Amino acid sequence: MKQVQGMVTKFIVILLAICWGNLAFANEGSHPAPQVAKWYKVYWSGIHVADMIATVEDKKMDIMIDSYGIAKTLSKFSSKTRSTFVFKDGRYVPASYYSAFTQRRGDRSIDINYNTEGVITSEVVNPPDKSWKRPPVEDDKKVGAYDPVTVFLAARNYLKMAHEAQKNYFSLPVYDGRRLSRIHFHIVGEQIIEVEDTKHDVVKVVVSRDQVAGFTKREMKRSKEEEPTITFYFSNDEHFMPIKAFAQAPIGTAVMLLEKTCSSVADCTPYGMANLD
Repeated sequence: MKQVQGMVTKFIVILLAICWGNLAFANEGSHPAPQVAKWYKVYWSGIHVADMIATVEDKKMDIMIDSYGIAKTLSKFSSKTRSTFVFKDGRYVPASYYSAFTQRRGDRSIDINYNTEGVITSEVVNPPDKSWKRPPVEDDKKVGAYDPVTVFLAARNYLKMAHEAQKNYFSLPVYDGRRLSRIHFHIVGEQIIEVEDTKHDVVKVVVSRDQVAGFTKREMKRSKEEEPTITFYFSNDEHFMPIKAFAQAPIGTAVMLLEKTCSSVADCTPYGMANLD
């Protein structure tokens, strides 16, 4: 179940951030944007394993995840993540990142703050990792890295520009307070797919990840066996929004489906999930 939990969490955070990239970019105007909330159900090989609430308001994005059913009984997993950012000189710049999660083995939180140029000024992991088990990431390697949410807001803009320029690949670094990764985006090409009896002109994009620094020996071993490949189908138009997405790994397939769209998180909260604030 821990393996399923880890892959499902990576999948839904990646998918949500890219799906909301267009909204976040549109909100970079001179006035605050209204809050919009979306409730998603996450399925693992056809079984409902988690619920997620995602909200975007002005220059921040919140993601709340709560395991469901047998997954909740076994893992007791839940998480709350908030990323704030600015859009400066044509690119997303992280301002802060906070993530707290609960699981059977205990709680952990990560708090990162950045200066106006997106350089880390402070970071706290509580409880801290054991240095003999998890090697620290050197400061110079963190320069230019995005946080785990902002990286995919930025990626959506890169994807659109790369496709228009007929380029088929780019990559971006991401640092989550403990580990440094590089996310690879491969633009496969234009296709026509059918979703719920409707045909769509789309651009197929495959996303994968390489471990760079800060990973334990166990994580590196598991990654070779379990690391998911995520496939997106973006609308081939001026909006370039995801039509369909799924993640595949040797241990199963994850799918996320929209359950409800709400005007506030209070109206879009299943099973007593609490707000981030």
